[in-house]
Amino acid sequence: MKKFTMLALSIAYVILLFSVSAFAAKATSAIEAGIDPRDVVAESSKHPLTDVQLEQLNRNVSKPSGSSQAALGFLASPGINIGNTGYDIQHNSRMGRQIVQGPNGRVHMIWTHKLAGVAATEREIRYGSYVPNTGLFDLPGGLVISDGREGHMCSLDHFNSSALAAWRYGAAFAAYRTTTALDFASGAASFSIIDAPSAAVSCEGTFSGAVSEPYIWPMIVGDNDGGGTPIVHVVAMEGNTGSDYSAMVYFRGTGAFTNYGTCGKFIDSTTAISYTVAQDPNSNKVAIAYTKARTAATSRENNDVAYRMSNDLGVTWGPIVNVTNYASSAKERASQETSTLFDADGCYHILYVAAFYDSAASQLADQEAKLYHWDDCNNCRSLVLDANNVHANCTMKAFEHNVARVSITECTVGATKTIYAIYTRYVGDTNPSTPALTDCSNGQFPNGEIFASASSTGGETWGPPVNLTNSRTDNCASGTCDDDNFSSSAMYSTDSLRIQYINDKDAGSGVGNDGTAETYSPVMFLSHPCFAMDTYRSVTSTPAGILYPFHATTAQVANTSITLTNAGNTTANWTRTIAYNVGSNWLTVPASGAVTAGCTNSQVLAISAGPLATEGLYTATITFSYEGPSTFQVPVEFYVFDSFFLPQDQAIHTALVRMNVNQAGRNSHQEVGRMFYNFVDQQEPIYDGSLVLGNSATSLSWLIFEGGGNVPTVSNPFGPLYAKSNTAIDSTGNPLFSFASGKGANRDSTLGFDVTWYAPKHSDSSTFIIASYSLYKGTKNPAGSVTGLTVAYAADIDVPDDSSDNVGGFDTARETIYQRGRYAPDDLRFAGLRGVLKDGGNVTGGFAWENDVTVYPLGGYENDSLWNKLQATVGFATTDSLEDLNSVLTLARNATINGAANDTLHFAVMFVGTNGVQNLTNFQTQLDKARAWLCLHVYNGSDACANCLCGDANNSGGFSISDAVFIIAHIFGGGPAPAQPCLGDANGSGGISISDAVYLIAHIFGGGPAPFCP
Repeated sequence: MKKFTMLALSIAYVILLFSVSAFAAKATSAIEAGIDPRDVVAESSKHPLTDVQLEQLNRNVSKPSGSSQAALGFLASPGINIGNTGYDIQHNSRMGRQIVQGPNGRVHMIWTHKLAGVAATEREIRYGSYVPNTGLFDLPGGLVISDGREGHMCSLDHFNSSALAAWRYGAAFAAYRTTTALDFASGAASFSIIDAPSAAVSCEGTFSGAVSEPYIWPMIVGDNDGGGTPIVHVVAMEGNTGSDYSAMVYFRGTGAFTNYGTCGKFIDSTTAISYTVAQDPNSNKVAIAYTKARTAATSRENNDVAYRMSNDLGVTWGPIVNVTNYASSAKERASQETSTLFDADGCYHILYVAAFYDSAASQLADQEAKLYHWDDCNNCRSLVLDANNVHANCTMKAFEHNVARVSITECTVGATKTIYAIYTRYVGDTNPSTPALTDCSNGQFPNGEIFASASSTGGETWGPPVNLTNSRTDNCASGTCDDDNFSSSAMYSTDSLRIQYINDKDAGSGVGNDGTAETYSPVMFLSHPCFAMDTYRSVTSTPAGILYPFHATTAQVANTSITLTNAGNTTANWTRTIAYNVGSNWLTVPASGAVTAGCTNSQVLAISAGPLATEGLYTATITFSYEGPSTFQVPVEFYVFDSFFLPQDQAIHTALVRMNVNQAGRNSHQEVGRMFYNFVDQQEPIYDGSLVLGNSATSLSWLIFEGGGNVPTVSNPFGPLYAKSNTAIDSTGNPLFSFASGKGANRDSTLGFDVTWYAPKHSDSSTFIIASYSLYKGTKNPAGSVTGLTVAYAADIDVPDDSSDNVGGFDTARETIYQRGRYAPDDLRFAGLRGVLKDGGNVTGGFAWENDVTVYPLGGYENDSLWNKLQATVGFATTDSLEDLNSVLTLARNATINGAANDTLHFAVMFVGTNGVQNLTNFQTQLDKARAWLCLHVYNGSDACANCLCGDANNSGGFSISDAVFIIAHIFGGGPAPAQPCLGDANGSGGISISDAVYLIAHIFGGGPAPFCP
């Protein structure tokens, strides 16, 4: 047991202040211009899931709310305004502690402060404290405790009731470091500072992935050895903005906190900034919890929960303990947040967030998430909250789900000790039955509330979530929102919960990821009486629906299952009903059951569908009812087709680029290494893409962004493109090209299409891949007509291959829409789409538009917005915004496909990209080469390729010896190909060879016949 000796500790403080200069204030001027990317780790759709076909897209949603803010009925966020900040992203992912209550009752708080609109070099750490029962808050507005070196992302604990802080400091990334500070006495507001070691590698010489950087983003906790000697525990991580592994290290400060040694101890590798540290006040235990990446170079959402524990105050550390150890087939992964403590009984508790993750179906939850608790005494996982609501009109913020910024607290009231989970909760739900729950800013980011859940059973069961702020401001304008977020609670408290949070006046981060306005928002201190755990039942289903691709052939049965989970503390007895929208009595579902609470709180239900004799899409809704009374619904889609295919990706490649393609009209599919991957510069500028078909806003079909949250809803009723065959691939049968081919259909099979993807084998034709389509009447009403049809191709282009700012561009003569990077060298890197109609007609046009408006809100397109843009854009156009963009090529508008007349629309889309050492002229040359290759090998003899002066190889408008020289240089010297194959075909042979040069020379100098077209 630790012995607390007040006299010894007091002497230690005096020694601390006078024995060393290491804690002396420093005054180095910050020279950082703007915000270093390590300060705000990019939560980008470009961070892959390596054990999944897809990676996570930006979390988001699109139609604006139809509601407006009323003059009455909105409650202001409660608490004491202790200061303000224009820097609303206090931490990238896990929140850690920014508030602590010491044994003497004083509450200490710190936060990152910056005025709105000023440079990042103005960031600083501010401190304040509160004396309970007096109503007195010391230092209104906060005291600056950072020492002029620009502080950011702080954490807090105490040492014998005096504030003990840590933060990241530095003028530029190479100089970023971790530092710590201790107040002279409780509430004295006189801090001394000492830096952690500056070594860029651990004591073991270990670093991870591609990173070997200083250790930053610290978490801190104060301790002592039982004899009065102070000890401080600090955990930090290599600065890494991507999803690669980074090393996590432990610094141990001893004596008067003046000795951290020369390096940090390597703890583990991780991709998420998720770690927290706790010490047991009644023993020598110290523990570090974190979410541990399951695979290299993966998404930061693909983790297990792990911890390491020391039994000797951090001198030595035990092995890595995997708490969750998910099976590969498990449809869940730990996210990026943990919070920990040791309770009065010495039990070690971990609170963490997890989200739906299905590697087989390539699906990753965008908003929905669960909050779990685990402790080493019960050694079981319990469910605190199932936040499975979906706000389809609201953009989820970077690093967050519907439950975020979690803290675990133990509160003592007399002899009673209760565990609490404190968290930010986004309650918005666009379910038509719950319209009152919508709470989204007019910038389409959710407004948060601060919630608490109580457990009187040591975390085994939990009571209902309690909203502590109740500050709904739906459809609020910037500056008027009450987005209560970045919640942090004191680890231990007496009588009342002590909570700090940001009352952000413009929902969404104004820094980097979300791009909303910076507002000088209140930093709030909230005290709430500790409360008992009430009786509670809350049952949800995972997955929330049985949807595509759930299928069977006629006369066959399909089997699946759902898992019912009870987040409450009392058994829920349920019954169910089924409402059939199409057909009847084709579902078999258990009629009733019971879901227990606590460590065993789930029930798996076997569900079967069929057999059915007739092909079609059958839909139904299962409604579950349990005590409360409470109900929830599970929608079912059952696809009954004798020929049923899933989109099947195949990789084809030239000598320079490789790209995933499939038979359902999609390319890239967000798969790393196959998103139009350039072998030389290792960039992937075309991240995703698909065909777009429809003759109204409600009939549109596409596949782009599928798997990242862009799913059809009542408010966004688009449909997917379907595969109607397997994807065939042939890389050896033709010496000139590899190809992949297949068949697909639109949402209701009124349209069908064939697609063949070509990858040329010649090195001079290696910068492009071509898709050739034939669009015809589908199997539904095959003799009928589809009129007013718009045919387009959409692509998410990123130059470079992240979500950086892009410049949109177009080339009307070449019928091309493209994007380039904004900054060197990427301003010379181009990627785009060129279209050709085989009948020689003109491509309608195209446009580049903003991802933050058109993609982020729903994780993909919104049907009305896309349809309106397709109809309104005349010719080619692009936005003047310099930001993350996507491009759409409109191939045809108001087309008719008449099945009775066997109408077929033939068109091609060329995917062209160049590296950052060329220029626009080179990109145009590659576009011309792509069209020339198409005309020579695919559309030869078509009207699209016949409009040329055959033999005019250099496209000068006439015949001369220069044309013969041009052909010879192309054939023997590696020179450029003619812009169209027919230009080089002087003798009408249908190809280009030395015979064409000989033919031209004979015509020019020997009076031979004039060149002619085949």
